[in-house]
Amino acid sequence: MPLTVYIKTDKVTYSTPEPLVRPGEAVHFEMDGRTDTVNVTFDSGSPFGTEPSITLNGSDPAQNATDRTIATDARGNYPFSIIPVSTPAPGGGGIGRMDPDKPGTVHGDLDVESDGPPKW
Repeated sequence: MPLTVYIKTDKVTYSTPEPLVRPGEAVHFEMDGRTDTVNVTFDSGSPFGTEPSITLNGSDPAQNATDRTIATDARGNYPFSIIPVSTPAPGGGGIGRMDPDKPGTVHGDLDVESDGPPKW
């Protein structure tokens, strides 16, 4: 069963006591009680290889959750921020942008270890 990261309005929680995963394992990201659009961005490189961020939309059941696989060469701690995407002003054109100071920004991390049994 993959590790699930629950994205709430005020925090991040996990399906296990620690956010521990191994290369090749899946991580499931799921909006939990949020209806906005967010980007999950990793502070110092992504454990998913070349994918720098993940976008989720809590108001669309088809886009409110996703699975990603940890890259085979990923190791260490991967802090991330979940940042709400601002919507453009009506009639202003353009696309939404991330606003790291916007209320609803929450943080978490993933620990990628290469061997041994899970700590939980």
